[in-house]
Amino acid sequence: MADVITKAQLARELGVSASRVGTMVKAGLPVQPDGRVDADEAIHWVACHVRSWRGGWETDENGRRRRIPID
Repeated sequence: MADVITKAQLARELGVSASRVGTMVKAGLPVQPDGRVDADEAIHWVACHVRSWRGGWETDENGRRRRIPID
């Protein structure tokens, strides 16, 4: 069974603020109906979408770059 955690716990795990997690949710981070996240799925999403070497930019489904500001 996967670990289901709160967004605040995810923020602590990633070393970012809770508002950064909120920004990632708006950008497509998968969230369960109760507002919590599957830890493994969330970390995989961050690894696939947040490009620290590109200053936090990612490419959306239309090939446009958009900013996901994370520290």
